[in-house]
Amino acid sequence: MDILDEKDEILDVPVFGEDVEEIFYKKREKRNRNNYRDSQPKLIRLAAVFCIAVLIAAYFLMPGNKVYALSISGNRYLSKKYIQDLSGITNDTYFYANIPMLVEKKIKEEPLVDTCRVSLEKGNVIRVEVTEKKVVGYRYYDDAYLLYADGSESKLKSEYLSIIAEVPLIVGFDEDEQTRLLAKAFANVNTEMIQEIAEITQYALPYDSEIMKILMRNGGYFIANYYNAEVINHYNAFYDKLNHKDWCIFAVDENQYADAYSHICPWDDTSEEREYWTDEKGRVIVNEYGDGIVKHYYTDLAGHPALDEKGNRIPIPIDDNGHEIKDPDFQENYEKGYYKTGELVIPEEPEEPVDPENPDAVPDPQTQPSPKPDDIG
Repeated sequence: MDILDEKDEILDVPVFGEDVEEIFYKKREKRNRNNYRDSQPKLIRLAAVFCIAVLIAAYFLMPGNKVYALSISGNRYLSKKYIQDLSGITNDTYFYANIPMLVEKKIKEEPLVDTCRVSLEKGNVIRVEVTEKKVVGYRYYDDAYLLYADGSESKLKSEYLSIIAEVPLIVGFDEDEQTRLLAKAFANVNTEMIQEIAEITQYALPYDSEIMKILMRNGGYFIANYYNAEVINHYNAFYDKLNHKDWCIFAVDENQYADAYSHICPWDDTSEEREYWTDEKGRVIVNEYGDGIVKHYYTDLAGHPALDEKGNRIPIPIDDNGHEIKDPDFQENYEKGYYKTGELVIPEEPEEPVDPENPDAVPDPQTQPSPKPDDIG
């Protein structure tokens, strides 16, 4: 046994079991404090989400937060009920659930709508402002289609079938370029004047095969080309001054801003004898509109009738649909004598002789034999 000195400090040595329990307790306390600190952001987020959910639920449970009224303006042919159906907005929908951008997108899916603006107003009122495309008229393919002033087309829907009572029927203008020019011609015609037109038909005059014969709802006729259609905006002023109400009003001058004039309608004019195309049995050939196809003739550079070698006038040929097939190089071909028979006949150029020993060689014009005097025509 060791004997301790008086000066030696007597240490209080803890019991082994009690020391371990205290260490574990402190570790548990530290872990709990750490877990609490880590869980605080999650608790805050959960609390925020819960509060937002409560607010949203409270909003949707309050009857005063639904749409009070829907204001629609700018429509002409589309009914307000149809626009409302496109928007999906009713008095049972919640006001702030209608996102303007999404509502605009749904309404603009209708081809007749040009622009759309949706706004949320005070008092739970939603305002919808639309502008419709300018409609030139309607025509039939397999179904009825609307033609717009921008050149586009869309199928006529039952929701606005009544539009055919306010816009003209279009007959003809079947080619893409003709459709484009027709639409462009009416781009600057007032919508109110378009509504006074009953029918727009493709027509041919001796000097222009693509004329618009426009039947007005008052029974009058307006004859114009693609470049003077805008003159029809003054149709009523012209018509009021007509002494002969059965005469046509013409705006077919090459000058885009030329004044209109009145004259007996071309289909009633018997002062000039007309020649029509006929078939092999002598029957007059008619176009798809039922009109006889007038035979037109080429003229030379001086404006005189172009004649074949027998002295006959050279007609402008037509295709199976009665459309004229004009030779864009007529004057050049006529001067070269390619129309001696009355029809275009371009002679075939003789083939150059080929050296059998060297077939790829290009013949030298200087080594070719000169033509005999008898061979020169």
